[in-house]
Amino acid sequence: MSSSTGFVTSARSRVRRALEQWNPLDQAAMDASREQLELAVADMNRLVGLGSLSGDRELRAELLALQDDIAKTMRALDAVAAFYGGLAVRLGRTMSAYDASGREIGA
Repeated sequence: MSSSTGFVTSARSRVRRALEQWNPLDQAAMDASREQLELAVADMNRLVGLGSLSGDRELRAELLALQDDIAKTMRALDAVAAFYGGLAVRLGRTMSAYDASGREIGA
């Protein structure tokens, strides 16, 4: 297995773990999920940084699929957060603000 393929495999595994671990009711699980996504993006960036994509169509296709997987995962997690935020407003509660790690600001 080339190092390029290893980065793709690692990143895909991290995206899968991010989805499996994510639980909006458990701060530790949300932190673990966020960390997995950050590591998946880092793997993807390392792959691009290797510069070996120019002549490898299959690897470029895998990279595009990986980017799509990460984007879909981020949209799914964002949609759930938006749903809960909207529900809170409908119930007459004020919207909470959160930092990048998912921790409530001012709590």
